[in-house]
Amino acid sequence: MVEARYILSLRGLPDGEFDIVYTLDDSFLAVIEGFDIFGGDVKVTLEGTRSGDNFEIDFVLEGTVRTLCDRCNAPLDAEIEAVFPMSFALGAETKEVSDSDFMVSRNEPEMGLDEILWQLVVLAMPMRKVHEEGACSEEVESFFLHQQQNAKDPRWADLEQIQFDK
Repeated sequence: MVEARYILSLRGLPDGEFDIVYTLDDSFLAVIEGFDIFGGDVKVTLEGTRSGDNFEIDFVLEGTVRTLCDRCNAPLDAEIEAVFPMSFALGAETKEVSDSDFMVSRNEPEMGLDEILWQLVVLAMPMRKVHEEGACSEEVESFFLHQQQNAKDPRWADLEQIQFDK
């Protein structure tokens, strides 16, 4: 038996289409180390099709993840929404064939999804995590405004004097 919080039991899935819904909460998301994820609420829907021993499953992620703003380092609820297609097949042993293809043993047709779900949440995170314009603290906003106003590079000042014929 696989020891995991989220388990995909392939044996019980019907031929044809199926849906499985998982909810990832603070207790699951907060243990992801190294990615500044402190919790959240993410709904994961497995939308799949079974054809004999083959399973095509889309992992659909929707929700929010609590992280830090890249500008002001304050807490931020980042929206995530992503779809990750994966393939599973029953075979002789359980192994990862590629990043999105898995073989699961016929003798024990269950697979722990915890690590896969953690990876998918991290992949679904926006590249740049920032508050809406003006939502960072006043001190941070004034710092960035000051930086933008003084952003002219004096080395380029002479180039502004050039008159181009139109």
